[in-house]
Amino acid sequence: MTLSLRTSLPAYTVLLLFWLATPVAGQRLVMPGDFPDPSVVQIGDTYWASTSSANWAPAFPLLASKDLETWEFRGHVFPQLPDWAESYFRAPEITYDSGGVYVYYTARKRGGNLCVGVAHADSPEGPYQDLGPIMCQDAGSIDAFPVRDNDGTLYLVWKEHGNSIGKPTPIWAARLNPTRTGTVGEPFKLFQNDAPWEKSLVEGVSITRHGKYLYAFYTAASCQGRDCLYATGIARSRNLHGPWQKYRGNPVLEAGARWKAPGHGTPVERNGRFYFLHDAHDDANAVFTGRQGVLSEFTYTNDGWLRFQPQDGRDAPVPARVTDAFDGDYLAPQWHHSAFQKPQYNVSEGKLMLQSIPSPCGAYVAQKVFTTDLEAEVSMKPSACTAESGIALVSDDQNLLRATLIGSKVSLWKISKGHHPVLLAERFIRKTDSVVVRIVVRDGREALVTYSTNGTQFHKLNTDPVSLTFLQSRDRAIRVALVAVGTTDLRACFEHFATSVRKPETQQHLARSGVFRRRQ
Repeated sequence: MTLSLRTSLPAYTVLLLFWLATPVAGQRLVMPGDFPDPSVVQIGDTYWASTSSANWAPAFPLLASKDLETWEFRGHVFPQLPDWAESYFRAPEITYDSGGVYVYYTARKRGGNLCVGVAHADSPEGPYQDLGPIMCQDAGSIDAFPVRDNDGTLYLVWKEHGNSIGKPTPIWAARLNPTRTGTVGEPFKLFQNDAPWEKSLVEGVSITRHGKYLYAFYTAASCQGRDCLYATGIARSRNLHGPWQKYRGNPVLEAGARWKAPGHGTPVERNGRFYFLHDAHDDANAVFTGRQGVLSEFTYTNDGWLRFQPQDGRDAPVPARVTDAFDGDYLAPQWHHSAFQKPQYNVSEGKLMLQSIPSPCGAYVAQKVFTTDLEAEVSMKPSACTAESGIALVSDDQNLLRATLIGSKVSLWKISKGHHPVLLAERFIRKTDSVVVRIVVRDGREALVTYSTNGTQFHKLNTDPVSLTFLQSRDRAIRVALVAVGTTDLRACFEHFATSVRKPETQQHLARSGVFRRRQ
């Protein structure tokens, strides 16, 4: 079954494929794709969520839901990045208090370390006014969460980023001033990493009140790409000042058959039932699709703790096809760009004109991916492209696989760790009005590029598939990008973009036809 989902731009189309998930105890996908560190709050009859955007801009997507399961994209907290921050936009905690919406977030201060900042809006849709950084420790400050103590006093809870300098990671709290632009009084410690399973850190604390206790959900261990060991623990106290007691059965949520490294999230209630909206890696997709948004139900137990419940049901719709014909006058908000390099572009008359830059990775705009088996293609008009223009798989500004067209030549380039581009393959083509370049990805591990001068017959650019392991650094998810390389007086011209999920039978056909050769 497929559906057509309209956005604010008629040219931007998403087809959704519904599929039944294998029953998994306690965990269900509700935010497919790269949605790390989700936070959620109920405002009226609607749940609002935001997630990390790391070094992608715009920063902090906003999503809305009536049931915690089906989420709609509603924009970004920061369409333009705050002046004081330069990178690492992580861990937004969206909250509603005193008639306003406040988002506490982490970012790296220009010329400095990680800080906690806050933004305010009158309604969850925004616009948001940035109030600047409110906590900047020498080791870095991250993962802020606001909470009121028993007497109603508002406090800020956060993590000191000690693991970045080989030290413990205490969780601190301090009273917020009335304008929420700073803290007052001396900070006090809730707890830190001291249990064997917690390894090098505790972080991502979110706190909820139930009965006579405050319960702190927290993430512990470590996460380095495919070796991510995140798990979730719980601690409780009768008041914020403690003492805090960690559950002896921790971790309460850890890797299962499908979902690995369940971590940073927020507890939330709906119709008298309790849920934890958090991130996790799908074992089948690993870091290729990133940390996805997962909903896990839990109940409070008679001994004053909590237990996660078995939960069967459908996963959220997974986009089967995404297209953009560029017939609006601006890019759809689902396109992202590097926080370090804002691209210059123009959209008109069914074309995206992207100004190039003379860096190894070039200028690019990018889309999330939702599967490890996909096809992504772009059509270009050679006569209108003065820059080296094409499609790419991007991890960050240092790591990229790009297939580009310039003049009568189609080329495949690998850029790893910011080094000089390495040419993997090239083909000369006949003069034509339009060229389609397609990247085919299998299992998130290797890619083959094809091209067409008539839109129907495709030819292989590279004979042997390219390994994609060089793209998967830390926990960064992969993006599909449109790229322009050259001096700033040159332009790439794109006419149509599409990504689609490759079905298993398609993969088998490609293997039989030799597009992917089976490896022994």
